[in-house]
Amino acid sequence: EIGRGVWLQILAETGMVGIGLHLAFFISLLWNLFSIRRAREVVVSNVAFLSVAIFLLILSHYPQNPYGAGLWAWYALWGVFASTHWKRESKRVLFFSHQAHYIYGGEVVTLALAKELQARGVDVFFASPKGPYQERFRKTLPNSVDSIESIEFRRSIVGILGLILALPRVFSQLRGIIAERKIEIVHANTLKAMVYVFPLRFLSGVKVVWHHHDILPERGLNQFWLRLLAKGADRIIVPSRAARTAMLEAGVPEGNVVAVWNGFAHAEWKLRSASRPDRRPFQVFFVGELSQRKGADLIPKIVEELLALGMDRFRLRVIGEALSDPGFGQKLRASIDDKLSLFIEFLGRREDVKTLLEEADALILPSRQDPFPTVVLEAAFSGVPIIATPVGGV
Repeated sequence: EIGRGVWLQILAETGMVGIGLHLAFFISLLWNLFSIRRAREVVVSNVAFLSVAIFLLILSHYPQNPYGAGLWAWYALWGVFASTHWKRESKRVLFFSHQAHYIYGGEVVTLALAKELQARGVDVFFASPKGPYQERFRKTLPNSVDSIESIEFRRSIVGILGLILALPRVFSQLRGIIAERKIEIVHANTLKAMVYVFPLRFLSGVKVVWHHHDILPERGLNQFWLRLLAKGADRIIVPSRAARTAMLEAGVPEGNVVAVWNGFAHAEWKLRSASRPDRRPFQVFFVGELSQRKGADLIPKIVEELLALGMDRFRLRVIGEALSDPGFGQKLRASIDDKLSLFIEFLGRREDVKTLLEEADALILPSRQDPFPTVVLEAAFSGVPIIATPVGGV
């Protein structure tokens, strides 16, 4: 009855204009209150605004009551608050990479994510040592790239010790960037990057997103590291259900891990021609990092078995480098004798993969483990048959 009387009195005193103003205020405030993009403290503030506004609204429409001016002043105050908050609605995200020397699937996906967030109005920043990956980010974010101390990682006791000794200095540099740029969310692109980002959640008060592009072998030490580093992340993104399952089996809490599949700019790709010259050699491609995990060491054996079957009109073209383990690449090339070299061609790292795949008759991916290789999407979208091992997210 009180509410009914209040609204009838509003209608009598202010007409439809007054009703419209009240409704506009409450609708906008409720939208602001229930929007999932608002931070918790903003929701609390809105509840306070709404409660006081309802109280003043009831009081302001009884005869001989001085609260009417107070209500409209409260509306104006909320307008200032809302406009200020909307102006700062854009989050400030720092993408951090522990290295900048090589660019593979995970790095490409992260760069695409940064571009997409920037297109949606998010303030995006990037920090890494100097290198080609940093330069790629600099083209997208000319004034938002910071350099940190170079971090050299080698699979040896000396390399691991260097990684540990660099931790305090890199962490200090990251905290300085966070304070200067007013960063709210930090994105760590690899497990090694997460090692440096780990303390930030507790000491700098920022949100941490760990984008883990890998499935580690099921060893006790690996699972220990996954569980430990997961404690420093508010959310963990993995590229497939298989990668998510691996994290859960390591003991990482289920609610922290989200599978977000890799993607690529498919508008730039096109189906290859269905016809091909019969006289040219059959074109088989391997695309990926030259590593044991990707099965690159099996390339000579694959060629030997094809030749043993009497197939000699083919060419296996290898796209990729062993940047994370140069010694592996040297051993691979040394294992190929003169006979095999007639059928294997190393093209190195290439930026024109989509053009090369137009010439492909098949793609091979003999991975021992792979969370979700982007090249599978690219080859499938190009209409190239794929021969792969059924592991991980493949």
